[in-house]
Amino acid sequence: GLIVMGSRGLGGVRRALMGSVSDSVVRHAHGSVLIVRSQDDSPD
Repeated sequence: GLIVMGSRGLGGVRRALMGSVSDSVVRHAHGSVLIVRSQDDSPD
């Protein structure tokens, strides 16, 4: 099977402190994992 997950793409320090669910799933999944990053909704 295939696991499809969304990712908000947190920055370095925040990610280091909070960890990343998607990183953990990629490391521990026994099948394929597809990470889909969200687009930035902030105005240009």
